[in-house]
Amino acid sequence: MTPTTNQRQRRPIILTIGFAALLLLVLVQCTNKRYRPTPPSAARVYVSPYAATVEEAQAKIFGSTMLQYLPKGWGHGTQIEYYDHEGNSYLWYPGNKQIVKGKVEFRGQPENLRMCFKYGENTYNPLTKSGGGDWKCTLYHNYNMFMSDLQPGDSFNLAASDSVPHILKFDAAKPYVRVKSGIKFPHMTNGKTPIENLQALWGIHPPTSLPKK
Repeated sequence: MTPTTNQRQRRPIILTIGFAALLLLVLVQCTNKRYRPTPPSAARVYVSPYAATVEEAQAKIFGSTMLQYLPKGWGHGTQIEYYDHEGNSYLWYPGNKQIVKGKVEFRGQPENLRMCFKYGENTYNPLTKSGGGDWKCTLYHNYNMFMSDLQPGDSFNLAASDSVPHILKFDAAKPYVRVKSGIKFPHMTNGKTPIENLQALWGIHPPTSLPKK
C-alpha cells in the first residue's frame, strides 16, 4: 500500500516531535546525573596545613625565637620575639629601648586554633592603635603564614635583660626575607636563615639553650 500525500507529510512531523521528546528526556536525565548537588556531608572541608592541638603548638613555639618581617603598610616591619617554656614572651620591637614582656597561650580546636597575646597595660600597638592589658588573639594559621623564621632557643638573649641589645631598625630583616607567597620556609640567604644572618651581622651568640621541659 502506498501512503497518501497527507500521510507522507504527517510522518516526518510525528517523527521529529518524537525524536525531540526523546532527546529532551535524555538531556534531563544527564543533567540530573551530572549536576546533582553534593550533599553537605560529602562537601570538601578546608583543613589548614597549620592545624594543631594546643599541645602541638606549644611544643613548636615555646622555647623558640620567632622573626617576622612585613614591610611598611603591611605590618610592624621587623619583630623578634622569644617564648619561654612557661608561656612568657619577650618582644624586641622596632625603635624600642626596652623588651616588651608579655604572655602567650593557645586556645581552641585544631581547625581554628588561636594564638593569644597579653602585654602590659603601659604598652601601645601603633598599628592597631590599641593599648595593652587585655588578651588579643589571632588565628594560629595566620601567625604561621606571616612568620619568617623560627629557631630553637633564645637566639638574641631577650629574656636575660630588660634592655634591648640595640635599637632595632624597621627594615633590619628586609635583606633576608622575601615577602612573596610560595617561598619555602624558612627564607634562606647565603645559606642562612634570617635569624642566623642577623646573629652574624650583630655578633650575637646566644647561650646553649636548655632542653625543653
